[in-house]
Amino acid sequence: MMIGGRDYVLSVPAGVPSGEVFLRLCQARWPEGVFQDADGDELHLFSEPWVWSCGAKSHEFFVFKTRRLAETWDQTGPAPENVNQFLHFLAGPSHLGRCEVTVVYDEMNEWMKDFFRELQTAIHAAADRLTSPGGLQDSSHA
Repeated sequence: MMIGGRDYVLSVPAGVPSGEVFLRLCQARWPEGVFQDADGDELHLFSEPWVWSCGAKSHEFFVFKTRRLAETWDQTGPAPENVNQFLHFLAGPSHLGRCEVTVVYDEMNEWMKDFFRELQTAIHAAADRLTSPGGLQDSSHA
Protein backbone atom coordinates (compact mmCIF):
# COMPACT_ATOMS: atom_id res chain seq x y z
CA MET A 1 0.00 0.00 0.00
CA MET A 2 1.55 3.29 -1.09
CA ILE A 3 0.72 6.81 0.14
CA GLY A 4 2.33 10.20 -0.38
CA GLY A 5 4.36 10.01 2.78
CA ARG A 6 4.04 13.14 4.89
CA ASP A 7 3.66 12.48 8.61
CA TYR A 8 1.66 14.39 11.17
CA VAL A 9 2.59 13.28 14.68
CA LEU A 10 0.58 13.87 17.84
CA SER A 11 1.44 13.05 21.44
CA VAL A 12 -1.77 11.68 22.95
CA PRO A 13 -2.43 10.91 26.62
CA ALA A 14 -2.49 7.15 27.26
CA GLY A 15 -6.04 5.86 27.52
CA VAL A 16 -7.51 8.25 24.96
CA PRO A 17 -9.20 6.16 22.25
CA SER A 18 -7.27 7.90 19.48
CA GLY A 19 -8.33 5.43 16.79
CA GLU A 20 -12.00 6.05 17.50
CA VAL A 21 -11.50 9.81 17.66
CA PHE A 22 -9.68 9.73 14.31
CA LEU A 23 -12.36 7.54 12.70
CA ARG A 24 -15.22 9.72 13.95
CA LEU A 25 -13.57 12.76 12.40
CA CYS A 26 -13.07 10.87 9.13
CA GLN A 27 -16.69 9.71 9.21
CA ALA A 28 -17.91 13.29 9.68
CA ARG A 29 -15.95 14.39 6.61
CA TRP A 30 -16.41 11.21 4.56
CA PRO A 31 -19.80 9.62 5.37
CA GLU A 32 -19.19 6.98 2.67
CA GLY A 33 -15.69 6.29 4.01
CA VAL A 34 -14.05 2.90 4.19
CA PHE A 35 -11.84 1.35 6.89
CA GLN A 36 -9.13 -1.25 6.25
CA ASP A 37 -7.02 -2.76 9.01
CA ALA A 38 -3.31 -2.78 8.11
CA ASP A 39 -3.18 -6.52 8.83
CA GLY A 40 -6.04 -7.41 6.49
CA ASP A 41 -7.56 -6.94 3.06
CA GLU A 42 -11.21 -6.56 4.05
CA LEU A 43 -12.89 -3.21 3.49
CA HIS A 44 -15.50 -2.02 5.99
CA LEU A 45 -17.88 0.92 5.57
CA PHE A 46 -18.04 3.30 8.54
CA SER A 47 -21.69 2.25 8.90
CA GLU A 48 -20.62 -1.30 9.87
CA PRO A 49 -20.64 -1.95 13.63
CA TRP A 50 -17.37 -3.90 13.31
CA VAL A 51 -15.50 -0.66 12.57
CA TRP A 52 -16.49 0.75 15.95
CA SER A 53 -16.31 -2.41 18.05
CA CYS A 54 -13.04 -3.79 16.62
CA GLY A 55 -11.47 -1.59 13.96
CA ALA A 56 -11.27 1.54 16.11
CA LYS A 57 -9.07 -0.39 18.55
CA SER A 58 -6.50 -1.26 15.88
CA HIS A 59 -3.06 0.31 16.16
CA GLU A 60 -2.65 0.67 12.40
CA PHE A 61 -5.26 1.13 9.70
CA PHE A 62 -6.16 2.91 6.48
CA VAL A 63 -9.13 5.14 5.73
CA PHE A 64 -10.37 5.86 2.21
CA LYS A 65 -12.88 8.51 1.19
CA THR A 66 -14.91 5.98 -0.84
CA ARG A 67 -15.11 2.25 -1.51
CA ARG A 68 -14.23 2.83 -5.17
CA LEU A 69 -11.01 4.60 -4.19
CA ALA A 70 -10.16 1.78 -1.76
CA GLU A 71 -10.77 -0.87 -4.40
CA THR A 72 -8.60 0.88 -7.01
CA TRP A 73 -5.84 2.32 -4.80
CA ASP A 74 -3.27 -0.37 -5.60
CA GLN A 75 -3.63 0.42 -9.32
CA THR A 76 -3.89 4.23 -9.11
CA GLY A 77 -1.86 5.12 -6.02
CA PRO A 78 -1.49 8.77 -5.09
CA ALA A 79 -2.55 11.06 -7.93
CA PRO A 80 -3.61 14.71 -8.20
CA GLU A 81 -7.29 13.73 -8.37
CA ASN A 82 -7.18 11.80 -5.06
CA VAL A 83 -4.91 13.95 -2.90
CA ASN A 84 -5.59 13.39 0.82
CA GLN A 85 -8.44 10.95 0.11
CA PHE A 86 -6.52 8.10 1.76
CA LEU A 87 -5.06 8.41 5.27
CA HIS A 88 -2.87 6.00 7.22
CA PHE A 89 -3.22 5.91 11.02
CA LEU A 90 -0.54 4.46 13.32
CA ALA A 91 -0.55 4.45 17.12
CA GLY A 92 2.62 3.56 18.95
CA PRO A 93 2.81 1.92 22.38
CA SER A 94 2.20 3.96 25.51
CA HIS A 95 5.30 5.30 27.21
CA LEU A 96 5.37 7.50 30.30
CA GLY A 97 1.63 8.14 30.05
CA ARG A 98 1.68 9.22 26.40
CA CYS A 99 1.16 7.54 23.04
CA GLU A 100 2.59 8.77 19.75
CA VAL A 101 0.00 8.81 16.97
CA THR A 102 1.04 9.35 13.36
CA VAL A 103 -1.23 10.22 10.45
CA VAL A 104 0.31 9.77 7.01
CA TYR A 105 -1.18 11.95 4.26
CA ASP A 106 -0.33 13.34 0.82
CA GLU A 107 0.09 17.10 1.10
CA MET A 108 -0.58 19.90 3.55
CA ASN A 109 -3.41 21.96 2.16
CA GLU A 110 -6.32 23.83 3.78
CA TRP A 111 -8.37 20.62 4.04
CA MET A 112 -5.59 18.86 5.95
CA LYS A 113 -4.91 21.90 8.15
CA ASP A 114 -8.59 21.97 9.15
CA PHE A 115 -8.59 18.19 9.65
CA PHE A 116 -5.57 18.30 11.98
CA ARG A 117 -6.99 21.25 13.95
CA GLU A 118 -10.22 19.32 14.44
CA LEU A 119 -8.28 16.18 15.35
CA GLN A 120 -6.28 18.02 18.02
CA THR A 121 -9.47 19.54 19.44
CA ALA A 122 -11.19 16.14 19.52
CA ILE A 123 -8.17 14.47 21.17
CA HIS A 124 -8.06 17.19 23.85
CA ALA A 125 -11.81 16.83 24.46
CA ALA A 126 -11.44 13.04 24.80
CA ALA A 127 -8.53 13.52 27.22
CA ASP A 128 -10.62 15.97 29.28
CA ARG A 129 -13.50 13.46 29.46
CA LEU A 130 -11.02 10.76 30.51
CA THR A 131 -9.94 12.79 33.53
CA SER A 132 -13.38 14.17 34.44
CA PRO A 133 -15.65 12.53 37.02
CA GLY A 134 -17.34 9.55 35.40
CA GLY A 135 -14.51 9.07 32.91
CA LEU A 136 -14.72 8.46 29.19
CA GLN A 137 -17.95 6.80 28.12
CA ASP A 138 -18.12 4.21 25.34
CA SER A 139 -19.80 5.92 22.40
CA SER A 140 -19.39 3.08 19.91
CA HIS A 141 -22.16 2.24 17.48
CA ALA A 142 -24.22 -0.83 18.22
